[in-house]
Amino acid sequence: MRFKSSYTFFLIFIATSLFAQNQQFSDNSFSSPKGMVLYNDGANDFLIVADSDNGRIVSLDLSGTPPNVAPVDIITTGLNRPFGLSLNGSILYILDAGNGTGNGVPGRILTYDLASGVSPTVIYTLPSDARSPRGILYDSNKLYFSDVGTNKIYVDDLLTATNFQEFSDLSVVGAGPV
Repeated sequence: MRFKSSYTFFLIFIATSLFAQNQQFSDNSFSSPKGMVLYNDGANDFLIVADSDNGRIVSLDLSGTPPNVAPVDIITTGLNRPFGLSLNGSILYILDAGNGTGNGVPGRILTYDLASGVSPTVIYTLPSDARSPRGILYDSNKLYFSDVGTNKIYVDDLLTATNFQEFSDLSVVGAGPV
């Protein structure tokens, strides 16, 4: 198995180590936890979790022995159904799924600076045909999200594009995994 970076290997190693130690991260207040990312603030390691049905983002401190398993709220208002998370430095990208097509609350993508704690900022409202957005990924100034309701992948070049395009609409050079 090839990893794109040593950071990817590190994430898999940490997750595997935690499960090997049979750590349980729950205070019975989670309701449909979805996306997760690992974040290091320079001193401590944190597992950031999208607690979808509670409409919040929480943090679990992994630095202690054993880790502190009580979730600490990071964002508790302004989210509807956060599903996906991605990280670029201290900037957390949040895929908030909305209520789905026709329910009046469109999906959107927000950013939140974990270092400063400034309120989340909406950077995109998702395309109107996105029915069940789920995963999100930031990589090299590109932001991707998947929609299981339409079986589509969308991509946006944060430096040049002004809105998301379906991945199938793009000219992709090369084939297969990197």
